[in-house]
Amino acid sequence: MKLIREANDVSKTELAIRLKVNRKTVILLEKGDRLPSLEYIYNFCKMFDVLIELMLN
Repeated sequence: MKLIREANDVSKTELAIRLKVNRKTVILLEKGDRLPSLEYIYNFCKMFDVLIELMLN
């Protein structure tokens, strides 16, 4: 997720705002300390035009 976010020049704060989550959640997800919900994965993929299958593998 971090690679996709950074490749699209999106900050952690901007991602958190656009996906309606806390910035700390983004940090924990990118570090692998927390698993994303299906809703988060869906919205993330939609935002960055990424196939959801890539995120689920």
